[in-house]
Amino acid sequence: MLDDNGENYDTWYMALQLALNNCSIWPIVTGTELCPDWMTDPTGHEEWGLKDCEARLMILLALRKVSQNCVFRGMSSKEYWDRIASWYSGAGGGNKRTVSLLQQFFMISFKDSEPMQPQIDRIVCAAQQLKTVSFPIDNCLLAFLLAIHLPNSYAMLRTIITNLEAANITSKWVVDRIIGRNTTASTTSRAMLWLSMPRLAKARANHPKPTPT
Repeated sequence: MLDDNGENYDTWYMALQLALNNCSIWPIVTGTELCPDWMTDPTGHEEWGLKDCEARLMILLALRKVSQNCVFRGMSSKEYWDRIASWYSGAGGGNKRTVSLLQQFFMISFKDSEPMQPQIDRIVCAAQQLKTVSFPIDNCLLAFLLAIHLPNSYAMLRTIITNLEAANITSKWVVDRIIGRNTTASTTSRAMLWLSMPRLAKARANHPKPTPT
């Protein structure tokens, strides 16, 4: 089982790779065996999905609580594996591991071009892992760090959060507001599209396409 501080990562990697190879699902984890198209090969698509689920389960069962929290939102075994590698590969133990985690934590840069949830998960995971190497991060610090590094599209939310009393916010509260903003924006866009459909239909009816002569 992989220690949350990552000190046994190399041994863990080799042991789990052998186990996944033994089950003939390692190519799925590495991404070399791609999922067949469900329309052209429905049977192959279903079989690949079952193998991917088996691989995800094997990886989850080989992780402790902090690492499990860091990967559970992943959508495939490859995503699980890549996330773990990005956090532990080459990090080593002791101060080297601590420095690597601190860099992940403080040198964050949220991007509008990527989904917010995985970006937030990386920072929260780094904070959780820092605790395992005796470098706990204050929850209030995590909350404000998430807020001040929000992209410009979140300027209003960032201003609201950073003007609150520190005693009144937590990292979970901030994350809920960030994700809630995304959900609200998505719902509003869908609602606007739905409301515009009758007007579009009416406009088409009033301006029919000319009949070719």
